[in-house]
Amino acid sequence: MANVRSRFDAISAYLRKAHEARGLTVRGRPCLGVEGATFLALHRDGLGFRLHGRVLKQVLTLPGVRPWHPIDPNRTAPGWVLVPSVHAWRWDRLAIEAWRGAREAANQRASIAVEAEIRASEDPAPSTGTSLAQRFAAAIARGFGGMSLARAA
Repeated sequence: MANVRSRFDAISAYLRKAHEARGLTVRGRPCLGVEGATFLALHRDGLGFRLHGRVLKQVLTLPGVRPWHPIDPNRTAPGWVLVPSVHAWRWDRLAIEAWRGAREAANQRASIAVEAEIRASEDPAPSTGTSLAQRFAAAIARGFGGMSLARAA
């Protein structure tokens, strides 16, 4: 456990300094995250990584690696794998890949939020009968710039 913890601490220190990862604690377990998304967790004699794509498929072929859940180790969560200390020499690269995936997900969430905000500002709320009548009455009171109701009919 001491070697696993010291490796986790070294990887954690690097990711915090170079990539602005944040230290978190999930159910008493030390973890790392980016913008609220956890991507790396210490668990007994291994590290849990949240991976995706080709890297996830490759890691799952290694002996001893299994799907995992950072909150409940008896369950599984999409993308999460527990990599035992036998593969400790791979942890650095896996940590970077997990950070990269978490960062991409955070960027996608941010762009979706911006797009939704833009759409919300472009599409005004539908008019109610009362508000439409009030706007029409105000337009008539201001005058339509030479236009009268007689010509419109």
